[in-house]
Amino acid sequence: RHCLERLLHEATVEAHKSCPLGEGARPLLSDVALLLLRALLPAERSRVIAGCAPLSEPSHWPVLFRACGTPDELLRASLAAGDTRGAMLLLLPVLVECGVSQCEAALRAVRQAALSAGQPQTIADVERFERRLTAAGAGREAVVS
Repeated sequence: RHCLERLLHEATVEAHKSCPLGEGARPLLSDVALLLLRALLPAERSRVIAGCAPLSEPSHWPVLFRACGTPDELLRASLAAGDTRGAMLLLLPVLVECGVSQCEAALRAVRQAALSAGQPQTIADVERFERRLTAAGAGREAVVS
């Protein structure tokens, strides 16, 4: 999986250099995205893409997710396959790419899946992420007021 994450990362960097606004996937990135789609089950594909995201600058994410699927779609695929850890990895990309309200809904879904699966570490990670999201929102509100 790590080799695929690295390959996807390198293809994303190359595509971003040639098309920084994510206006279309470049051939290498398209080929890598197609390889992942054909060769991996949805949960493993989502996990590879989720593992690639932290390797990449957030400014590269539009290119990555345009080629591979939205972070919200990938998160839902992870949850449907029972991969709460993979879904957890996609929360920050969901926040950045989809916005606060979708991220909050995703947080609730990941928390519920982790509770159902009896995964205390994932629950703790979700709660930590939620506290940071709430604190960041309070900070924005204080600046606006």
